[in-house]
Amino acid sequence: MAKITRKNIKRISEIIREWPAKENVTWSLICAAAELELGWVPTRQALSNKPMLSNAYKNRKTTERDRYNALSYVSIPKSMPDAIEQILGLNKRILALESELLSMNEIAALFIMNASKKGLSKDYLMQSPIKRDRQS
Repeated sequence: MAKITRKNIKRISEIIREWPAKENVTWSLICAAAELELGWVPTRQALSNKPMLSNAYKNRKTTERDRYNALSYVSIPKSMPDAIEQILGLNKRILALESELLSMNEIAALFIMNASKKGLSKDYLMQSPIKRDRQS
């Protein structure tokens, strides 16, 4: 077995960082992938003893956990009809929010138009509200 060089370590850490997001990463899979770089399959211990590789592995596992935790609050439908119903409900909600946003946009345009008629500048309108001294 040849020695693992710094160049090899950098390349293997890149392999870990570029690992497909949908696939779990394990030391055995990393060892198999390292064969392409080294020409031989290293042991888990040989790779995990390298701080750069160990750090890349920990970061990747943290990313996997974060992605899993981010999806944990999403309810998964039990059947296709439930999924369709959920999608239709979300689409209705999107349409309602878009309508509300359009209405708010029209009100803001009206405010701006009326303010400009009164001679108020954009700078004046964008000032933060006056904070009152509540000590008195």
